Amino acid sequence: MIELSLDPVDLLTDQPARTMLVALTAGDARTHGKGIVRSPKESDPAHGDLTGPDTGSVRTALRKAALPSPNAWIIGPPDVGIG
Repeated sequence: MIELSLDPVDLLTDQPARTMLVALTAGDARTHGKGIVRSPKESDPAHGDLTGPDTGSVRTALRKAALPSPNAWIIGPPDVGIG
C-alpha cells in the first residue's frame, strides 16, 4: 500500500458498515497460524488475504496483537478508543 500511495480507509468503500481495519505484521499473522497471499483487485491493487484457521481463538489472538498499539487500528471496535 505504501509503494502504491494508497490510503487504507479508501479501500473500504465496498465493505459492510461493521468492517474493521487493523495494521498487523506478517509475523503477527504467521504466529497465529495464518498465511498471507497477494490477491490484487481492480479497486485495491495491494489487496491480500489471510489463509489458515479462522476460529474465534485466532481472531481473538490477532485482535490482542493489535490492541497494545491503538495506532494499529485504522477502523476499530468501539472499545479501542481510536483517535
